Amino acid sequence: MKKRTQCAGAALAALLAACAARPKPGEPEPLCADRLVTVTHAPGYLAAYPEHVDVCAGRTVVIELAPAVEPGAARTTPAPGLPEWLGARNARGDRIEIRVPEDAAYATYKYEIVVEGVGRLDPRLTVSRR
Repeated sequence: MKKRTQCAGAALAALLAACAARPKPGEPEPLCADRLVTVTHAPGYLAAYPEHVDVCAGRTVVIELAPAVEPGAARTTPAPGLPEWLGARNARGDRIEIRVPEDAAYATYKYEIVVEGVGRLDPRLTVSRR
């Protein structure tokens, strides 16, 4: 009987550990890979999906613009007091790339996505490790 109790206890501990490691529904999932944010826009409409990304230090967040705009007509700007690496412009018409430095502090950062003639959004970016 003692052996069965030990096995059941080990199985329960493994199950609980697996559940604890999963992200909560609706929260961004940490992943050490470049991340993609899609920004769709039209006159009077601007939306980003997802609005909050989780990215590892040393990786890139690619913001894809749909439809494409003129080079330089879209940009990201950091919230006041935040690092300059959050600021970037679209060199091509369809994307902006935010390169997260290897030594970036693990935190959540606010920044703006601005599409000239359309509007601005204030998404979030969390730098984490995995």
